[in-house]
Amino acid sequence: MTQMLVRDLAPEVVERLKERARSNGRSLQKEVRAILGGGGDLYDGGGQGGHREVAGAFRGTKVQ
Repeated sequence: MTQMLVRDLAPEVVERLKERARSNGRSLQKEVRAILGGGGDLYDGGGQGGHREVAGAFRGTKVQ
């Protein structure tokens, strides 16, 4: 399975992700997988707007 490393996340972003994971009864890793897995909806126009969730989770971070 492929791995991904995200560097330089703002502490507030990590805390939002942790809180969301806790409220959904998941680990942080499983929560991020769930968010990114919904990103497929970005391309086919259907679904629940996974791209908005990804964008919101990483708002304020630097992508290189």
